[in-house]
Amino acid sequence: MITVKTTTEKQEPKPFPKLMKSETGNIVLFTEPDFGTLIVASSTIGKEIGYWHESWDTEVFTDYNEPITIQNA
Repeated sequence: MITVKTTTEKQEPKPFPKLMKSETGNIVLFTEPDFGTLIVASSTIGKEIGYWHESWDTEVFTDYNEPITIQNA
């Protein structure tokens, strides 16, 4: 007999300011809930990098924990 046990480790949300990624791939630097600057734009948003917004729907975002490098082109 084979027994498989899986666990899903849920991480505690990180405090603000923090990076968060949307379900569609946008990455926003949030300074507080709902307030943030777009730093990686998916093709679905129609906004440029640097777009600042004060009413992002944070329910569609999760904490982003991968490295990001920002540099001049």
